[in-house]
Amino acid sequence: MNYLQARYTSLLKERSRFERSLLYLALLLLFPFLIYSAEKRIFVTATDTEHYSWTLNLISGIHQYHPDRIDQIAIFDIGLTSEEKIELKKLSFVEIYEVEKANPEIFQKFTVDTHGKIARGLYSWKPVVIKQASTLFPLFFYLDSGISLTGSLELLYSSLEENGCFFIDCGHNIGRMTTQHVRQKFLLNHKQNAWVLKENGISAGFQGITRSVYSSYVYPIYEMCFDTKNFCDDGSCPKGFGFARHDQTLFSIQARLANLPVHKAIRGGKFTLTVHGNKEKVTLSQFIKITRGDFDLVKAREYLEYKQTL
Repeated sequence: MNYLQARYTSLLKERSRFERSLLYLALLLLFPFLIYSAEKRIFVTATDTEHYSWTLNLISGIHQYHPDRIDQIAIFDIGLTSEEKIELKKLSFVEIYEVEKANPEIFQKFTVDTHGKIARGLYSWKPVVIKQASTLFPLFFYLDSGISLTGSLELLYSSLEENGCFFIDCGHNIGRMTTQHVRQKFLLNHKQNAWVLKENGISAGFQGITRSVYSSYVYPIYEMCFDTKNFCDDGSCPKGFGFARHDQTLFSIQARLANLPVHKAIRGGKFTLTVHGNKEKVTLSQFIKITRGDFDLVKAREYLEYKQTL
């Protein structure tokens, strides 16, 4: 029993029959929200040995801001060492999953821009991870390991439950990050679909997913993972090599084609959440920060919680 439920029980003992009836009615109306507020949360990420410390930092934030609300922290292995997996399994709520090898290159390292950035499988593993997570969990947030939590995600989870998905605007349009191959794949050169190229993309590294978007969003992108050409930067984006966004391009196009809601917020931008009919103005920086290794690992370790051993 949470605090609000306990308080109602106490008040009932102090009131008249009429007042007790009113309190019973109020409790009946509030009961669904009280039950929902007590639900545990699922967090999903994927990582490899190069991003192991980033993952520790992400887990630290989850432990810090959701100490009593975690059901599971699902980590999908795209290249961890045996020792790293042993250490991660010691952390509270952490479970490690293998990733379906949807294509032969899914764990292979590729150079994806002119600055030498390396990406495994051209990020073709991410739609696979989100599809696998969707079969395991009815509702979850996927977070890239390069994200740090700055506060509780409870309000976002409430929005996710009510709206079926949660996406944020990435700040640039889909056209600039789409290769000719992908344009043809989605028929974006056709007049009826050309509008998609002018829309802004979504952040692929921070997504709220429920099974209500499985057929319209999750599974169509998963089906594209069997051919890495769909993720490859072949230099045909408007500004050339280095501008394709691999998985982000595909997620963005599918979200727009499915007419899913996208919040216009990035890098701390303001946006409005509607939860249970109430509108609340928030900023993305209340919840997360994209750090990509720019954090204090020593401090982060202070918040890590470990499973109790018998």
